[in-house]
Amino acid sequence: MKISVEKNIIFKSLSHVQNIVEKKNTIPVLSNILIEAKNNTIVLSATDMDISITETLNCNVIEEGSVTVSAHTLYDIIRKLPDGSEVEFISNDGKMFSIRSGKSRFSLGCLPKEEFPIIEIGKLNLEFSIDSQILLKLIEKTRFAISNEETRYFLNGIYFHKRSLENKQYLSMVATDGHRLAKIDYLLKENLPEIPGVIIPRKTVYELCKLLSDITGTIKINLDSNKIIFFINKSVLISKLIDGNFPDYEKVIPNNNTNILKVDR
Repeated sequence: MKISVEKNIIFKSLSHVQNIVEKKNTIPVLSNILIEAKNNTIVLSATDMDISITETLNCNVIEEGSVTVSAHTLYDIIRKLPDGSEVEFISNDGKMFSIRSGKSRFSLGCLPKEEFPIIEIGKLNLEFSIDSQILLKLIEKTRFAISNEETRYFLNGIYFHKRSLENKQYLSMVATDGHRLAKIDYLLKENLPEIPGVIIPRKTVYELCKLLSDITGTIKINLDSNKIIFFINKSVLISKLIDGNFPDYEKVIPNNNTNILKVDR
């Protein structure tokens, strides 16, 4: 494999992908990212077995191939290179990975690409589209209330669902840590399919925010009862969902409370 790419382009993609990789792994290859080069594009992939990401970017592919290399080490090397510099990736045998830029030279050991888990991106039961900035706003208004308490694992994410209220359809997000609760409803102007209530894990929520903050426009979402997939420009974020029942949050919100406080923002 031999490719040439501009530092700023590869660095942005690496920053997305390496975030998925945990600092410590019992399975060594999960500390690596998979780099696949063909047809003048490279695909970067990473997974922790619960969350996976792939990102595709254009580059000059001189020789096709694929390799796995340490995610955080590669990220740190690229981060320190001068902005605008051209970077070459070279791997002749899949055992060593060379990085060249100007007078800088680095060599990293690789693990067999065959050991890297296959990331399946298939169409799930339900598919719909939503404006990226609307989704980002919904998440940012609720994610602070996500619980960190692992014993109540069903609170370790955002409850995402569609609901009807006074003959209107809303896309709702709810999070609670048992002491505080955050809820936001977005009035749907277009018809969306029935969306079952699903709990999106905390790590997925935070990585999704990083991806959404870089873009505008519409994104596509696929989901079923076990998995959710976000198609965000050239990135695909795949996550398992939390298997549990989110509490009936409406029971803790008074309906006929006459004490209402309105505050100017």
